[in-house]
Amino acid sequence: RNLGDEKYDAPVANVGLRWSDRWVERDTVSGKDPRTMSPEELFSRPNPAGLVLEYVALRDIRPNEEILFDYGSQWANAWNEHVRHHPASSSDDNGNGYGSPPLNDYTPAYIMEEVATNLRTAEEQLTYPYPDNVFTACFYRYSDGNDDHYDDDKKFNAQSINTNSKTKTRAIPWKMSRGLFDMTNLRPCKVIDREPIQTGGKKMAYTAIIQNRPGLSPEEQIPKGVKHIVSGIPREAFRFVDRPYTSDVHLEGAFRQNIGLESLGVFPTAWLDLKSEE
Repeated sequence: RNLGDEKYDAPVANVGLRWSDRWVERDTVSGKDPRTMSPEELFSRPNPAGLVLEYVALRDIRPNEEILFDYGSQWANAWNEHVRHHPASSSDDNGNGYGSPPLNDYTPAYIMEEVATNLRTAEEQLTYPYPDNVFTACFYRYSDGNDDHYDDDKKFNAQSINTNSKTKTRAIPWKMSRGLFDMTNLRPCKVIDREPIQTGGKKMAYTAIIQNRPGLSPEEQIPKGVKHIVSGIPREAFRFVDRPYTSDVHLEGAFRQNIGLESLGVFPTAWLDLKSEE
């Protein structure tokens, strides 16, 4: 936590920041320490590894003591100015900090993740929609043990086009596999059905339309125009995600200020290539 969360006064930080000597890797061509290289030399390196910042205790820290780091006087001045122009309001009773904008129409994804035990279907959302700033996503690999997806999806899609009828759909069973819950496997999905895993039980399994997202490898991309449906997805495989540029840091009145590393003396002299004006 920055020590100026409410009102920045005298520094009471118990940790500082420095370059780690343990992880420094000299340049493979010149043999130089990266901290002595000019910006031009750094940018031309074939391997950018070898530079790691680490926190270091400025004094003994007790068990369970909060870690406090000084963001610098420039950050503190900007924060105090922000607090002065955006005073706390009654909304603080809901946990919003100083200067927070009204959040009546905003619910962050992590809150939705905590409160939405059962997910609404697309049809239910027509009456009870989720906040505009979030959408649902699933952990799913299109190529994960389903080698026939591509050809089968093309066949089903072609049938629907040739017959000029409603799109023919089928549900692929969701399958757990090693590494599936890596964030690279999270992709947009739309819940279309749910049913109890056991008769009379509260735990649900969901059927969803799986969609592509930017950056997927070719083998993970669902063919264009195909409605790819997966069934038996557990609640644990879903996440609420903030839409781009809708998280709390993008709200009107949110506080934004760079941490003042330059005032902490972290940057090596060789990197400070801007000459002061005479």
